Formats: sequence, structure tokens, C-alpha cells
Amino acid sequence: MPAERESHSPIRLSVARRAALRHSWKVRVAVVSSEGQLNSIYRAMQPAQALAQLGHQVVLKATDEERLRASELSGFDALFVYRWSGQSTQKLVQRLRQQGVAIVWDNDDDLTAYPSSVVESRVKGALRSQLMAAHVQAMLRLADVVTTTNDTLAGSYRARGATDVRIVENYVASEFIEQAEQPRPGNERLVIGWIAAGEHMHDVNELGLRDTLRRLLDAHEDVEIRSVGVDLGLDRERYRYLGYVPFHELPQLVADFDVGIAPIVDEPFNRARSNIKLKEYGILGIPWLASPIGPYAGYSEREGGRLVPDDGWYEALERIVQRPRERRKLAKRALRWARTQTIERNAERWVEAVEAAHVRRMRAAA
Repeated sequence: MPAERESHSPIRLSVARRAALRHSWKVRVAVVSSEGQLNSIYRAMQPAQALAQLGHQVVLKATDEERLRASELSGFDALFVYRWSGQSTQKLVQRLRQQGVAIVWDNDDDLTAYPSSVVESRVKGALRSQLMAAHVQAMLRLADVVTTTNDTLAGSYRARGATDVRIVENYVASEFIEQAEQPRPGNERLVIGWIAAGEHMHDVNELGLRDTLRRLLDAHEDVEIRSVGVDLGLDRERYRYLGYVPFHELPQLVADFDVGIAPIVDEPFNRARSNIKLKEYGILGIPWLASPIGPYAGYSEREGGRLVPDDGWYEALERIVQRPRERRKLAKRALRWARTQTIERNAERWVEAVEAAHVRRMRAAA
């Protein structure tokens, strides 16, 4: 049986704000996603928490896509699906639509545009992308409302047939907020850190970051580099690879950073990424450096960091290392901005999407 539980939210809305957002009618919502999938923290658990906090009845189901049955979802007003798009999901959604259940489908990555170096081979990658594109197309047309994280994906989904697409960014999770309330540790050296999944090795190679970071370490004995999730392979004493860690342990590791980086190359998959990394750095008072691509384009010192061209990483890193006053100023701005990017400050965006789908399905039934 899939894991199932009523969603109990750590979101801390003020009484006045909760009253302003709470509606006289309630929706019973099932939120489904794959168990253990990291992004589901932002794209399934956060919507469930937001809906529950504002008075809707929510059941969060974490299971495998093929194991969920329509009979388990009878009596719900709405189904919120994170990322699933296979044939079993399509059949499930079609049956529930016929029963008057509203469908919200969420996807936060362009899974049809993985870099060729990440997939096993170009041929397998092309076939995988074609199949994924067909599944995504089907879900876009079945959903009453589609949610995603940015304009790039929203535009793509509209072009492929989605009738109502809403942008709901990833917002800072409660784990990071709680860590931000703890005193910051002091470091013997200046720590430059990067949170990155394994596919970011493609960015490391394309941007020549390994040589850049080696050069920085050789030039500055008071600098240490740490990475979480991707092993940079730096053969230096002052480099630490922290491995893959559970999400609840991540904020404490990141809190040790003095500067956070977010380098990506300009290609379709990266242009459709989320901007959550900068928000996670910011809520911990960490200034950041990022590529001027996709999710980070348009951000500036006002949000606590700087954008770095592909050939400018060494110069940007050296400047932020050598100028502590600038780091402190950026850190304050990063924290001020990130405090506006928490889930409790933006809960209503999820609620509006689900309620819009419910209204749309009721009108269709009528």
C-alpha cells in the first residue's frame, strides 16, 4: 500500500493572513508523488502544506506511479500530480476526470532536454526524450491547471496544448528557515560552497571549473572549497566533498558556507531549472555567485549576489574573497530578499492553482 498521511503543516502564517486567505468552502485534495524524490519536497509537500494550512483537507500519497489506483481517490475534489506522466497516470487521470475530479499537474524540469553527456548515450537519450515528450503532451491536455516554476517551462507547456498554466516558484523550505534561526558558526578559513546534484558535472566540465577552483586554492591559503552532491575531484587539502546527504541534513551543512555558487552552462535543460538554490543560500545569509542563465537571469546585488559570465569565474571568486566588506553587504541583501521567498509568504499561490482547477472542473461538469 502507498504511504498515506494527513498533511500537517509547519507553515507559520499570521492569524490575519490566514483569515484573509481562508475561504468559506473547502476542497478535499489528494497530492501524489514518488516516494523519496527530492524535488517533491518543493513540488508536492509544499502544496499539501499550503492547502492544509488554509483549511482544505489534504492527503499526501507517496508511492510508485504504477501502484496508485482510482479507487483510492474516490471522494476527492481534486488530484494534484507531481511529475508523473506515464500511461498508468494518464488512464488514472482520465477516469477521475469523468468522475468530476479536478486535475492539477506539476512539473519543474524539462525532462526532455537532459544534456547528452548525462544520459547513457545519444540514441537512448533521444528515444527517452521522444517518449517523455509524448507523455508530457498527454498530461498537459488532461490537466485542468498546470503549474511549473518559470516562464521557460510555462511557455513550452502553453505551446504544447495546456490551457491554464500558472507559475509557482520553489520557495524556501521550513528546514532552511529553522536553520536560519540558529547562530552562524565561525570558520577558520573562507568557505566557498556549492549544492549540486550529479548532473552538474556537465557544467563543471563545460565551464572548466576544476582548473578555476584549483587556481583559487593555490592563490589563497585562507580559502576552503566544499561541495554537496557533486564531487569536483580537486586534488587539494582544502577541498571537501560532503557527498549526498538527506534533505533534513542539508541546511546545517550549507550554513557553514561563507559564499555560495551556482554555475550552469547555457542549454535548454539549465534554462528551465529552478532558482531555489539562491534562495537557500540567501535565507542563511550567504552571498552568492551564479551564471546569468535561465533561473538566475535578472538577479543582481539587490538579491545578494552577482552574475558571472562563463569566462569570469576566477575574477568573480577572487573579488568576493578579497573584499569582506562587500561580502557582508551582499549577505544582508541576500537574507532580506530570501525572507520574502519562504513558503509561508507565498502559500496562497498553490491554493489559487488548486481552487482554479476545482472551479474549472465544476463548470465543465455543469
